Amino acid sequence: MADRKWLPGEKAFADALRAIVDAGPVSSSMPDPSKKIADALGVEYRTLRYWITGEKRCPAAALPIICNLAHNYSPLDVLETVAGRSAVPEQHRASVAAVKEIQVMIEEVGEALDHIGEALSDDIITAEELRDTSKELDDVIRQCRTVKHWLSEKYLRLKEG
Repeated sequence: MADRKWLPGEKAFADALRAIVDAGPVSSSMPDPSKKIADALGVEYRTLRYWITGEKRCPAAALPIICNLAHNYSPLDVLETVAGRSAVPEQHRASVAAVKEIQVMIEEVGEALDHIGEALSDDIITAEELRDTSKELDDVIRQCRTVKHWLSEKYLRLKEG
């Protein structure tokens, strides 16, 4: 396994996948919750372990099932980052929920600006500052895209109605 040539982002993806599979489904109280995920996928437990250790590649069709069972979409976040894209969850929000989304977005923008200010204060960017700032900015971008998607959906519903 040491000789394995990883594709860009593949190691981070395998790590994120392993973390959510090892944690298991939210509703699971099994001693090894990853068995529940393997059962839901219709694969052997060993096959799932190969996927999460990176020994074999996880089929794309299995990823949404795993993420939905665990209520954790961090492997998709890794893929979005590698692809340079940002997905928006399919949700229909009420107006009150949209206002809360916008409030969250504003708070996240403030947090991101704080991290950027701290990172730039000494003119030296450390790996940790880069990681934290990048995460904050990714969160802001994701939140902005979610609000943009909601506004577009609302516009289309009003236009049709």
